[in-house]
Amino acid sequence: MSSAAMASEIFRIALPESPTAETAAFLLALQRAERAGLPVEVTVLAGEEAVIDAVASGIADAGVGTP
Repeated sequence: MSSAAMASEIFRIALPESPTAETAAFLLALQRAERAGLPVEVTVLAGEEAVIDAVASGIADAGVGTP
């Protein structure tokens, strides 16, 4: 995907819980990506199963959870 195409689409990320100290570095990286021109949308869902479902169905582009 070209950088122009990436900049025009929102990168949607699903989290299984509200942000915590454990996700602070990840959220900081997302903030830096936004400043660099990548629109990011973070959604908090009700658990890891919901995150998996969101990514599998295309509602989210990426999900965060434990392995």
